[in-house]
Amino acid sequence: TAAGYFNESIERSIRIMKTRVTSLTCAVLLCAWPSAFAADINVPGDYATIAEAVTAASAGDTIWVAAGTYAPATITKANLTINGPNYNINPNKATRVPEAFSTGTFVIQADSVTIQGFSFEGLSVTAINTASAAATNFTFARNRVCNSTTTAISTAPKNYSVITENLVENVLGVNNSGINVLTSGVVGVKITYNVIRNTNYAGLQFSLNVHDWLIAGNHISNTPRQGINCGSGTAGCGEIFIVGNIIDNASYNNE
Repeated sequence: TAAGYFNESIERSIRIMKTRVTSLTCAVLLCAWPSAFAADINVPGDYATIAEAVTAASAGDTIWVAAGTYAPATITKANLTINGPNYNINPNKATRVPEAFSTGTFVIQADSVTIQGFSFEGLSVTAINTASAAATNFTFARNRVCNSTTTAISTAPKNYSVITENLVENVLGVNNSGINVLTSGVVGVKITYNVIRNTNYAGLQFSLNVHDWLIAGNHISNTPRQGINCGSGTAGCGEIFIVGNIIDNASYNNE
């Protein structure tokens, strides 16, 4: 009958609509997969240590570390963010909330890792180590590294790493610089808007034969050697843009 045909047409249309909605839902979920399934992990709420949280984490997760004192961790999983309480507070511009203190070196052995908002106080080791070949796109931001008895940030970053908005203060010992970047042949590194003061050697040092680097907006003061020092040799420093830095009271040369 006409009524039967009409009802069958409606049911068929509904089935088609359901199929399309299901397909669209699957497509949306697939497109949103990385963000939809990223997790927040709390230390010490979910895990007592940063190392335990890293072991439990998956790519895309964020580990939130509360104020306190913690052993650091070796990071072997890519695309992790580890936030201290001051992850969004520049120590050079604003008052910080209570700190998460690291008692040693974060060792980075994976790509796209971010460490931000921590305090490294009175260490005899460097704050970070990115010597692994798998450590591109590393970010070290808005941390305090103070009263070290060795070079505060001595690292070998890989391509497209960022060191920004950190405070490096009172670097003690012999021949120790504020930031010493050891890698040659690396591209796209940005060292920006850090405050480096009261070092035992240079403010900022970096190696030869690097390309497309940006060193900008840093304020370096009270260094017995250079404010900014490119390693000596015949290979040259490569393509480096050094702009807008302030260097006060560098006893050897300004740059």
